[in-house]
Amino acid sequence: MPGRMSPGVVNSNIGAPTRTLLFVFGIVPNKLGGLELFAAELSRQVRALGGWRLVFCFEAKPAKVVLAALDHPHVTLEVIEEQSAKSLRGALQFVQIVRRHRPEVVVYAFNGVLRSYPWLSRLFSSARVVYNDRCSRVTPCDASFVKRVLARAITLPVDEVIGVSHYVRRAMQASGFVAPARVHVIYNGVDLHASDDALEQERAFRARYAIPEGRALVLQVSWMTAEKGVDKLLQAARRVIDRVPHAHFVLVGTGGALPSYQDLARRLEIADHVTWTGAMEQPTAEGAFAAASVCCLMSQWDEAFGVAIAEAMAFGKPVVATRVGGIPELVEDGRTGFVVGRDDVPAMADRIVALLEDGALRARLGREARRVAAQKFDLRKTVALYLQHLAVVGEERRHPAEAAPDDADTDLAAE
Repeated sequence: MPGRMSPGVVNSNIGAPTRTLLFVFGIVPNKLGGLELFAAELSRQVRALGGWRLVFCFEAKPAKVVLAALDHPHVTLEVIEEQSAKSLRGALQFVQIVRRHRPEVVVYAFNGVLRSYPWLSRLFSSARVVYNDRCSRVTPCDASFVKRVLARAITLPVDEVIGVSHYVRRAMQASGFVAPARVHVIYNGVDLHASDDALEQERAFRARYAIPEGRALVLQVSWMTAEKGVDKLLQAARRVIDRVPHAHFVLVGTGGALPSYQDLARRLEIADHVTWTGAMEQPTAEGAFAAASVCCLMSQWDEAFGVAIAEAMAFGKPVVATRVGGIPELVEDGRTGFVVGRDDVPAMADRIVALLEDGALRARLGREARRVAAQKFDLRKTVALYLQHLAVVGEERRHPAEAAPDDADTDLAAE
């Protein structure tokens, strides 16, 4: 049933503070991925601050691994199954949640900026409303003048839009849906300590999936959909294996196109050089990144950020990815990896081969990738910056290293 979860699933908030942060996430939390880890770190920092409690609202009951990560007395979980803009039922459920918790701050994400949430939040006296734009784009927004005017009316109560990349900020500003001055950037963060047991993770991963000895792994973690360019990677894999016979491709994830991609691997006669793991609850902890020599993300749409790229960089892995959306903000060509055209299969293959054949190049780019990840994508620092933007903690409470920089091209965020 939608709404509040039963006792034993949701922690009670006996003696909880009166000030509440409400996060409405339009996702099904079935793994401990980027957003779920963000929520877990947010919970940790809010607990340390004191004076606040958290309400996380998802589209479905979280998986056990997510429930365990959010298992704190100051955290309550709710469900709104229907978060589409046209869902009256979803809007009514949101009202019930807001009336129950009376949040001072409301943040919504993965459900589109044009929602009833901002006005409904104001109706029940929320002091601050923020949209967290984490959405990739298929095509640029080309809204009519009338739609832009209506959109501005809908988003009038939104105090701030926080995009996860400068690409997202530009796209939101170009849409005209929100006043440009209200759109800011905080990069997604990743756990920099996930690689601490990398050697043991690699051994366990290779054993679990029976990876043949001596194979050099090329990894992509993504949905198995056309938007993620899995077919392009498989076409590149055919070329790579012809030149580097010990190359082995690992595809982590699931999706509707998975059977067709498995069939494509058979038709390309590379099936014995491809491992399909299916969905993983936590790829960083289950050894996928630790085992990889090279990581890829061949997105065909305009990727908002690319959390899997940042995770690979945190493990010190060079990345080959397409030059789309926010990806070039993560992968600096020739410095932390290589970027290629979204349809340039020969270039994809050439860059992967170059990294597999040159251990020194691979190591150099990997070291720089790790350094950049620590500088830009440290989950602890990005969450601290969110709390400052949400006015939960003031500038005077934050460590100098966590302050938002003045230079738009460095560190965690830009105004």
